Amino acid sequence: MSDMLLDTTLLSNFAHVQRPDLLRLAVGAEAATTPAVMDEIQAGEHLQLVPACDWSWLPVIELTDDERQAAAGVPLGRGESECLAVAQARGGTLLSDDFAARRLARHLGISVPGTLGVLQTLVQAGHLSLDEADHLLAGMISHGYRSPVRSSGTCSLNRIPAPGRLSRLVPGLSSPRAATLIHDPDDRQIPHNCHIQRTGGTIAHE
Repeated sequence: MSDMLLDTTLLSNFAHVQRPDLLRLAVGAEAATTPAVMDEIQAGEHLQLVPACDWSWLPVIELTDDERQAAAGVPLGRGESECLAVAQARGGTLLSDDFAARRLARHLGISVPGTLGVLQTLVQAGHLSLDEADHLLAGMISHGYRSPVRSSGTCSLNRIPAPGRLSRLVPGLSSPRAATLIHDPDDRQIPHNCHIQRTGGTIAHE
């Protein structure tokens, strides 16, 4: 069983900056996706909406009949619906930047980090500098990613510091065998002009 289900938004964000290797580095061998997600990615590549990338490292799992039936009843896109159904049925985590999918996942008690959480994980692990992460984030935003922040950090959900600075990161999400993924902020709670404060690699808990 894969711990993490990656939807189309995650794959397309890292495809747009030609760094699927970083996504692989962050999620390790504990990630997978679904047939509908790969169909959406391949359709995007065919229409030249998404750069072609090598996703051969990412397993594509087959849904059970019960999971297919559950996905059919989810009011989301096919990719998000399949990932959500599998995450719920198998006790996994959904990685998504789709607002509706994130909201429904939280309602169902499913952990749902996203692109910002992946970038923060890479920074905390020393694989990227803050400047490198911000450069990647800017590239994703330029291709349509609706990021709630303009830097690879997140604002405190309970206390927003002076404009332009951040004081804390949100709590991490633990996976038994993969790297720790940091939760993203809720889009509605974070102003768009936030920037990260250099915290020396410490993840402060709420």
